Amino acid sequence: MRSERSEEAITYFKQHSVYEKLFQLFRKKYESLGKVGGSVKIEHFTSEDLDVLSGFLKLPVHLLQEKPNISLLLFERRLRDTRFQLPDLHELLELYFEESILSKHQLQMGKQERKQQKFKDWKARYGYLSDWLSLLEEKSEKHRWITRHLEEDHEETILKILNRVVVEKPIDLERISIYAQRVAGNPHAFDISTVLGRCLIHYLYQMSDQRESYPTSSEAINTLLLTFGILRDDISNFISIANIQATYQGGIHPVFAAASQQQSVLNVPLREILRLDECHLSQGKDVYVVENSGVFSAILDDIPTISLVCTHGQIRIAGWKMLDMLAASGCRIHYSGDFDPEGLQMAQRVLNRYPKQAVLWRMSLEDYPLSAPSVELNQERLNKLNSIQQTQLVDLAKQITDTGLAGYQEGLLTYLIEDCKMCTMQNK
Repeated sequence: MRSERSEEAITYFKQHSVYEKLFQLFRKKYESLGKVGGSVKIEHFTSEDLDVLSGFLKLPVHLLQEKPNISLLLFERRLRDTRFQLPDLHELLELYFEESILSKHQLQMGKQERKQQKFKDWKARYGYLSDWLSLLEEKSEKHRWITRHLEEDHEETILKILNRVVVEKPIDLERISIYAQRVAGNPHAFDISTVLGRCLIHYLYQMSDQRESYPTSSEAINTLLLTFGILRDDISNFISIANIQATYQGGIHPVFAAASQQQSVLNVPLREILRLDECHLSQGKDVYVVENSGVFSAILDDIPTISLVCTHGQIRIAGWKMLDMLAASGCRIHYSGDFDPEGLQMAQRVLNRYPKQAVLWRMSLEDYPLSAPSVELNQERLNKLNSIQQTQLVDLAKQITDTGLAGYQEGLLTYLIEDCKMCTMQNK
């Protein structure tokens, strides 16, 4: 409650507009220093303003004009000498502006304390997310985007639903839209374009073994979700195969068997691959893998009995699952990709994933010129070659960097067909 003298002081200072300008400057100085000190410039004050201040400070106007600065400590001393007898300039400023005035440091400390309390409350309310929330709290800058959304009153949407994700796990392999409907009441709740969808990916990644880098590509996101039993796309995610057999529910899969017998190609979606027990070849132990569907079809035109896989570009989950089963059955995986940065990166992933079963097929330094490289690569794509560490690919990566040209599988088609013919003859 204000004292009578305080009321008189505020009434006096609010009668003169100069004090509004001066006290605003004092306030900024206090907030900056955290104490009453320093001085403020009054060079733009009018002569009428200076007349008022001259009377209060007991300084001649010409002195204020010659040295247009007012010390906060001087003003505080004059304040004590007035009839108001207010001992503290900081107190006067708070009375004048009718609010607490804190230094920037105090504001920051208060902000930090409020943040700590907020995280404490969240952990108490959403116990299953305690470890994840601790990570967000410790590395607030790195994960600032999540914290910002939580602070913007999205707590109920994000934390409540993620807490349910921990409790209500996917049933077997559950499609993401159906899982989202069950857990969040909205089939689109976990769409990657939404804040909640991105938070789900972040949470699942932090709870995973994190052997891979943070998922940014669609395929990496799909793989992470599948690890936790969530299917994002199991129909359009497919692979093309020829002369590969499979077992299902303990017996021979009739569709795979019929396709092999008729030398027909199968486009197998992830949905069907996940139902298989195992895969093996119709004959031999060598399976050949290509990126391009045209190359795949051309090889089969010449050698319809070859065991062949087409990934249709970068290998997606369906492709990895099929290759995993073939590798588990003891197959030797001959991988052929394009002579471009993305092709070498994928070849490196195949070699790293199947170190004992995978070999490069027509991807040597000697094969590169045979592909008739002619497509120029920009610097952004060439920079991707810096990620190539596999000893079998390092020299090739350097050669492509030096020439700046990409070569493609189509240029090697004749050689690829001859290799497959030789394999077929050896298996007879």
